[in-house]
Amino acid sequence: MRSLALSPDDGIEGRPAPDDLDADAVHMHGFLVEDPSGREQAAREAAVELWMRSARVARHRFGADQTP
Repeated sequence: MRSLALSPDDGIEGRPAPDDLDADAVHMHGFLVEDPSGREQAAREAAVELWMRSARVARHRFGADQTP
């Protein structure tokens, strides 16, 4: 696998090298993940929401003399 982000010339080379693997010839396993109840997704969303609320930076207003 060639990563464009790590290419020596900023990912603009575009041509396959002679020793590159044929990506279509590589067998890949596929997985189907289901959450029929929706509980797992709801728990993930709640965790993200909780993190977002706890990660907020306190905002302070400063006066003209730069005092809170």
